[in-house]
Amino acid sequence: MPVSSPLVPSTADSILHAADPKRLEASLMELARAATAAPSGAIFLWDEAASGLLIAHHVVKGLEVTLPDRVLKRDGHPGIAMWVFENNQPYLCLDTSTDKHYTRYLVDVGSIAAVPIRYQGKAFGVITVSARDKHAFHSEHIDRL
Repeated sequence: MPVSSPLVPSTADSILHAADPKRLEASLMELARAATAAPSGAIFLWDEAASGLLIAHHVVKGLEVTLPDRVLKRDGHPGIAMWVFENNQPYLCLDTSTDKHYTRYLVDVGSIAAVPIRYQGKAFGVITVSARDKHAFHSEHIDRL
């Protein structure tokens, strides 16, 4: 359930440490959506064997969507998640209709905020939040993620 106020980092840490390891991705997605008031989001993890980003957890309007074996590959149009992964940098897409990196893969969205998930400074995944409305996110949402 989205809320408009940001979570305090220590609260987020407590929630993640208490999470069932089998539901860690779901807990992380809930925290990201709550911190940004986003209705949807996804967690992508690098899969070395598949040479791409595996969609590890996906939520659309609060409902978990299972996408078994869905992998985003490096190709001529990498999309926002792959751009974030390859550049190890956050990305704010205010309007998907004019964004050169946006790739529609499941549902149309108007805006996206995305950040790398890092270990020892290197990206091993990406977390995104999305909304149907354009300009739903701003730089503070990137900071929260």
